[in-house]
Amino acid sequence: MHLHFLDALSCKNSSPRPPVWLMRQAGRYMHEYRAFRKKHTFLDICYNEDLICQVTKMPIDAFGFDAAIVFSDILLLVQALGVGLSFEEGSGPKLSGLHDLQIPNEERIYNALKNVYSACSALKKELSVPLIGFAGAPFTLLCYLVEGKSNPGFVKTIDFLNTNQDKAFQILLQLKDAVIFHLNEQLRSGCDAVQLFDTWMGLLPENVLDMYVEKIVSEICKNVQGPVIFFSKSISDISIFQKIQARGFSLPCDISLQHARDVLGKDAVLQGNLDPLVLLGNEDSVEKEVKRIASSMQSDPGFIFNLAHGILPNTPRNNVEVLVQTIKNM
Repeated sequence: MHLHFLDALSCKNSSPRPPVWLMRQAGRYMHEYRAFRKKHTFLDICYNEDLICQVTKMPIDAFGFDAAIVFSDILLLVQALGVGLSFEEGSGPKLSGLHDLQIPNEERIYNALKNVYSACSALKKELSVPLIGFAGAPFTLLCYLVEGKSNPGFVKTIDFLNTNQDKAFQILLQLKDAVIFHLNEQLRSGCDAVQLFDTWMGLLPENVLDMYVEKIVSEICKNVQGPVIFFSKSISDISIFQKIQARGFSLPCDISLQHARDVLGKDAVLQGNLDPLVLLGNEDSVEKEVKRIASSMQSDPGFIFNLAHGILPNTPRNNVEVLVQTIKNM
């Protein structure tokens, strides 16, 4: 097995280059995936062990990334808890709403997502690179539950939190237990690490952010039985990360990796943080920006190259090839 990713995850990467993988690395920018989606719906793939394995391996076979991430979606977990979920082409997820959310039950979650876990076990045997599992963090899940869809600013969610804080935290605590079980089950099934996506945590009002980090996020990281990489798209002050006991932190593009290293210390794994928009440019500009970021962290034993968020569907495939080869030629 190629161990670049695991070495960096232990802050022991002695290679001159960092490992590289991308969020949403299996997706619509790949012609293989687009052809696959003509035959299968998104949710059909997410609930079928064989299809999960095929799509997860696509970008590894095509580009030679140093880690694979299980093909799934953060909202499968709330569907396992009774919430109606559908995906409409071009308009994203639709959820039936918070009123359908049931109290987490481990047996129910396992039965609903057993094909995800069996896919992890199968992939572990088939892959030549480490495997990453993932889950959405409670506040980000709450955003979709309250809004019923993706909604810029998630105004209803913030209003719900401000006017029903006790009820909101009760729901967040329940979701916390479900997330812990889901992440641990992926690790038990063969994943080498997991990523916790709290994309919208930065929207939390200042007066509840500290409490949320202490009672929800930190508790997840403490109770997950394997390395956790924490991701939030909307945090500008990374000092809040000092309160989160994650193994690593995936950083947005507006945060300097060197600054993050200074703030979070030498033992934190840092992941990031190429702006996905760069991949929409020409090949020369992609190579230049990849080199700039990677060179700034050269010889850092705990750095993993990635994007600041998921790859965009209209990304030219050649630019992804340039990205990976630029890293591998360091």
